[in-house]
Amino acid sequence: MSQEKQVLRRTLRARRLLLSQQPERCEALITNLLTLLSECMKTPQGVLGFYMALPGEVEVTEALTQWAKLHHQRLALPYVDKSNRSMHYRLWREGDPLSPDTAGILAPLGEPVVPQIVLAPCVGYARNPLFRLGNGGGYFDRWLIASREQVSAIGLAFEELVVDPALFEPFDIPMDWVVTECSCLSTHG
Repeated sequence: MSQEKQVLRRTLRARRLLLSQQPERCEALITNLLTLLSECMKTPQGVLGFYMALPGEVEVTEALTQWAKLHHQRLALPYVDKSNRSMHYRLWREGDPLSPDTAGILAPLGEPVVPQIVLAPCVGYARNPLFRLGNGGGYFDRWLIASREQVSAIGLAFEELVVDPALFEPFDIPMDWVVTECSCLSTHG
């Protein structure tokens, strides 16, 4: 990882942490997300992959749990296996036990699945194309490359955390959407 990306990630994480402490921003982002999901996931029993929020990331668990019940959808969380640098999703229902995966992130014990749509928190994002700057481990990116034919990806970011698209590599894959507190940006026009 370049020194420039490391410095940028530190700066953006600090800013994102401050933004995530503003409830009105988080609520607006979640409202935009739920509107998009309601338009995209109309088939009952679909699977939405999401994340357990780390500091600075928008906490979506409660809102998605309620939304999934209302819309008859299933939820899944990622499981990271550091030994082979991989990640997969496992089904999760409210109340299911969680235990730390090999990256120390809480993950379910449920069966592995490939969601139709996955959510990914952004440290930053580019607008054209809609690239996501993540935490730097590459687990999500490797999983997305392997699953791209079956999955749509939504990045969640705060509006002002825009970065230069020149930071990204030729192998980076754009998100299908980036949802912010102000808008839903789409690669589909």
